[in-house]
Amino acid sequence: MDIREKSGREAFIPLFENSEEIYRSIKKDNQIFGSFDLGFLDFYGNEMRGGNPLIAGQLNRILSNYGLRTAVPKDNSYGKIYGLIKKFYVIELNAIVVHHKVPFYKENNNLWKKLIELAKREKGEVRFPFIVQGFYTFPDLNEKEYGVKILPTPNFKIIEDERLSIKYNGKKFKSFDESGFPSLEELERNEGPLEFRTREDGLARIRLEVRGLSCSLSNLSDFPCEDPEVHNRMAFINETLPATGTWEKYSYK
Repeated sequence: MDIREKSGREAFIPLFENSEEIYRSIKKDNQIFGSFDLGFLDFYGNEMRGGNPLIAGQLNRILSNYGLRTAVPKDNSYGKIYGLIKKFYVIELNAIVVHHKVPFYKENNNLWKKLIELAKREKGEVRFPFIVQGFYTFPDLNEKEYGVKILPTPNFKIIEDERLSIKYNGKKFKSFDESGFPSLEELERNEGPLEFRTREDGLARIRLEVRGLSCSLSNLSDFPCEDPEVHNRMAFINETLPATGTWEKYSYK
């Protein structure tokens, strides 16, 4: 299923002729992360299944060869990406929410500090909570939990948004606004069939789900899924990111 914006960009779940080739490339690329596992990803029936924000950042380094990048929240403007979701799909975005409160999920402590430092370098002082969107994932053997370093892509952006606060956790909505997030007015009225979930500490993934939008899951890699037929997906955008050079440029000795 494809959608097209007025700009001519298309967004789609990877169900196309290059899916298997991209899958093989990312599996080969995993070797540079050593013993660290970025999470579940497989190829089944001409379909790539799995994904998370860290894999989305990894894919951004590979997709430029195909004129593609992974989706960020803005690509869901007025629900364009949400319209791709099938009954059991969860679409992971290339974005991470950062809160002021120290992570309850201790594995996020180091990356939480690094993302705050990155945001301050790019923008100066920041207001919490905020989103880090549009990034590459490179190996960082000094990062003991995920083994990654987050670096900006050309579409990198820090987005401060009060909707990410715990105040709106569990609120209902029925539509997405231009930013790709639930309508603030609908959240204030707690109105609609969809649900918005967020948290108050640490880091969180941004996941489009059939039932709404989740910014509450703190594990940035993966979690067990009881149903083997239900897997995360990632949406690809046909907008090329400039080449990044070799990954060794960003590695630590």
